[in-house]
Amino acid sequence: MFSEAIPASVATLLNDIYTWSLPTDTYVAGGTAVAIYLNHRVSVDIDLFIDKEFYYILIMP
Repeated sequence: MFSEAIPASVATLLNDIYTWSLPTDTYVAGGTAVAIYLNHRVSVDIDLFIDKEFYYILIMP
């Protein structure tokens, strides 16, 4: 699913995110999104964005 732009651990995390209770319009953005799209560099973190108010406490274990 993902290019060589992200390590296996980041790819696993991105796949796991689908099981979290995040708002449906949450998306990957920033350098990681560009790295995946262009496959021009390796990105080792993720940036999740949402275009509305979000209470992170709702997803904490």
